[in-house]
Amino acid sequence: MIGLAAIPGISVTRRLSWPYDPDAFRDIAAAQAVRNGSWWSDPFYAGAALWYSPLVPAVVALLSWLARLPVALVDVRGGPWLNLVAPVTFFSAAWRLVGVAPALCALTVFLFLPLDAPAWAAGTYTPWLFPGLVAQSLLYIGLVGVAAVLEVAVARRAVLMGLTVAVAFLAHPGAGIMLAATLGVSVLWQWWRAGTITSPIRIIGIAGVVALALTSPLLLPLLVRYRLHVFNMAPATWGYPEGRPAALLSTLRQPGVWILLGLASTGAWTLRTRRSAGTAVVWSWGIVAVALSVYSLAAERGIGLPPLVPAYHFEFQVRAWGWMLIGVGAWALVSTALPDRVGSHGLLAVTLCSVLCLGTAAALYPFYLRRPAFTQTAAVARDLGVSSDREASRWIAGSTPANAVVLASDEDGLYIVGPAGRRVVAVDAFFSNPYVDLQSRRNAREQMFAALASGDGPAFDVLAHQYGVTHVLARDGVASKLLESDRLQPAFGTSELTLFRVSSGGR
Repeated sequence: MIGLAAIPGISVTRRLSWPYDPDAFRDIAAAQAVRNGSWWSDPFYAGAALWYSPLVPAVVALLSWLARLPVALVDVRGGPWLNLVAPVTFFSAAWRLVGVAPALCALTVFLFLPLDAPAWAAGTYTPWLFPGLVAQSLLYIGLVGVAAVLEVAVARRAVLMGLTVAVAFLAHPGAGIMLAATLGVSVLWQWWRAGTITSPIRIIGIAGVVALALTSPLLLPLLVRYRLHVFNMAPATWGYPEGRPAALLSTLRQPGVWILLGLASTGAWTLRTRRSAGTAVVWSWGIVAVALSVYSLAAERGIGLPPLVPAYHFEFQVRAWGWMLIGVGAWALVSTALPDRVGSHGLLAVTLCSVLCLGTAAALYPFYLRRPAFTQTAAVARDLGVSSDREASRWIAGSTPANAVVLASDEDGLYIVGPAGRRVVAVDAFFSNPYVDLQSRRNAREQMFAALASGDGPAFDVLAHQYGVTHVLARDGVASKLLESDRLQPAFGTSELTLFRVSSGGR
């Protein structure tokens, strides 16, 4: 089933070399910065500290260096392969926590449902590389580790859990936060309910110290330099409309949703009497996922709660938890329907379960092939790959110094300048460093464009020196006006845009 899920993704991306989603352009900019040697710096702002989890861009940069291929190409064509880790680890975690047959049922719905949600918001397989989806793999690995800690609560396993939490956090904060919280809830649950863990605070403390130590290269600069003072809340509060409670409740009108809810309820009822470590982890994971989803939705409403990450990162974990319960429920019905003499783990029961899973996958596969990840998004990526924006990005990467700073619009900074590994004055709020004053940068950008358009060279020089501006990127009518400036020299142009080189002393 994992192979069937991967085939259309590999097929779609093998002729593409440019992404379609703005998140991917941010990640390519970060990977290009790593490839250029700027390991711990903001990929968009010169002199600013790194703030976004660096692991996935670093992996892309490493693969790009090893294969001697462009970063964007590795991001696009490596995505279908790197994303295979998620279903493999989900199945492995489900096998460890609830059993192999329920895991097979859970994997079926994990891969082929929901029918219409974008992959980045559903936590399923996709050919497109998103850090949040890669990080879910580390979360599933961590859930297995939590079960191991509950079975034998020794310091060595707590250290390994701290390591896993740190790596998950460096892949994406949502995965790290959820895994850390799941570990804490599971250990306290096992201590309170079963009494098999005698020193829960010691286990949590060891894991916490290790996790903090390993994430300190990312967190300490933000603490020391910015004191974690947030100017820009947008990256943590972006709201996915279909993830809102009202939108989720509207899905109850669909008959298929009630079937899934029935199976999930059956799974929850089946697990209620189990006392295994795996069951404790499943319940703790579900409690944490729901709690963090509710918290993040409340934070997005601006009611005074400090936001963590956009709520959909936790919502698709609620869904993954539901898939696992559905797997347990489906297996409970199959094993109950067979004669007692077969046995709950008999060959006939497992065979029937496998046939039902494959039949369900076959029935859903035509709908799966029509997912936007394999259709519309590929068309957008194909068009962007042959656009003048791509041509401009290539020229900037090959013909400007590594420390170049380009005065450009939010969109051009994200889609052209960032992927070229160069810096900008300001970028879209959702991709801008939360600890940098975005509004002052936007004001400076507008003042520089206005000074160039009006011929006020000295005013432009002051701000250009402050932000280190070496080039200006403009389009259409704005570019035509800037041709008259004595501070700029055309360096590259297409029918849609012009890149100027700054000459502060005039021509």
